[in-house]
Amino acid sequence: MSSSAAACMGFFLPYWIKGQLRVASAINTATFFGSFRRCTFPQISQDKTELVIVNECGRYESFLDVPSVAWQMATLLVGLGVSLSLFASVMSFLACWVPHLWTQLFFRALLALHLAAGLLIVLGICIYPLGWDQREVRDACGNSDKFRLGSCRLYWCYFILIAAGAAEFVLSFSSWRLSPAAYPSQELDEEAYGSGGVPMVSLDRNGCSRYHPSDVQGHEV
Repeated sequence: MSSSAAACMGFFLPYWIKGQLRVASAINTATFFGSFRRCTFPQISQDKTELVIVNECGRYESFLDVPSVAWQMATLLVGLGVSLSLFASVMSFLACWVPHLWTQLFFRALLALHLAAGLLIVLGICIYPLGWDQREVRDACGNSDKFRLGSCRLYWCYFILIAAGAAEFVLSFSSWRLSPAAYPSQELDEEAYGSGGVPMVSLDRNGCSRYHPSDVQGHEV
């Protein structure tokens, strides 16, 4: 749950990049970028006579208004990864109250969900720097380019997403380790002795036991 919450926070809050506006009316004013949201941005006034600074956070009006194809892809990939992470967390939470869900198939599904979520989040944040050469970033970062931020710097939400992506890989490994398939000896013991630790006794047609007491040492018959 913590990994999903961190991924959601990193995705929705526009604090991936921190820079400074370089327009005449707002020199050295901090501005922040996400993949589809932005804080503190210039905007033309209603009478279209001057450039004003909007000191609030907002998203682009539509998906197509996101100023870079790379940022559009990053939004889709990270958003899908966060959704899968949330779904896996909800499944795990519900399974705490429904013990019958804890099967090998269930753990395999969790493994696949966490692994896919981690891959999508990491892929999205790796694609994100391809959009640093757009005009909006250059207005805040100076001589920025792909994988070069100029005077800007990566901010805390970007690092949270990196940590969330890494946590998803750890959770996928944990799902495999907790899977019943990872403990074949336990399954064999249950087949031999039953779930209560009592040996499973088979009888012949005369009602006699098929095994000798010496075959099962350490157990009371």
